[in-house]
Amino acid sequence: MTYLNNRSVVKTGLAIILILVMALLYHEIFVAPDGVIVGYTGPMKKSESIYPVKKTGKIISPLAGNNEAEVSVQAVDGSDFYSDIENNVCQGRRQDPFNIHCNRVSVIGVDNAELKEIKALKNILYNDTYVKQRMEAIKKLGKYRNKVSYEALLNAPFDPHSEVRLEILKQLYNLLPQLVKEYGDGIRYAFELAMSDMHSPVALLAQKALEEFDHLNTDVSENNNLNNNAQINDDFPH
Repeated sequence: MTYLNNRSVVKTGLAIILILVMALLYHEIFVAPDGVIVGYTGPMKKSESIYPVKKTGKIISPLAGNNEAEVSVQAVDGSDFYSDIENNVCQGRRQDPFNIHCNRVSVIGVDNAELKEIKALKNILYNDTYVKQRMEAIKKLGKYRNKVSYEALLNAPFDPHSEVRLEILKQLYNLLPQLVKEYGDGIRYAFELAMSDMHSPVALLAQKALEEFDHLNTDVSENNNLNNNAQINDDFPH
């Protein structure tokens, strides 16, 4: 009887070890850590896997016949990843690698050190009690060119100090070409809101930014229309 009990204990122990090993292998093979580019094609079925590869700015995807693909890289935070390749948005949680859908070969991830820096700057801007610290954080955020930093500035809470509000607006003004390309009409509210600021330098810069925004947005729309017309002409030659 003791022998049978011992065998049962051994079997249970081996089963637990096997489960732990499988879990570790699953994590190493299928779950990419923050900042790692992940290559995949789609539309993916939940039974298909994703393939972590080194962070290079390019990917080689086994699902794409081992073809190399150029990519743009974006991330919203450390666990939800987004990548926009020619307006095809792919998304999925790092903890749920099978539940990802995408139309094209794509990648996920931003340089981890950069993402951490942006998060730290955002925390200073939103929570630090010293005006000087918030001003420095705003200037540094303005130097980054990705969606994470844009949204840190666009969604900053109302600051009681006018010089901080003015500095945020200055950075957004400097980023206007990128913001228009990224958001289009979606960022107009930021400048319209600033135009009602009681501090006149903020309101004046907001008005100037809004005029520049309308000019840039019109150019983008006209270019899109030209591209669409060219496509129509190609499809239906006269």
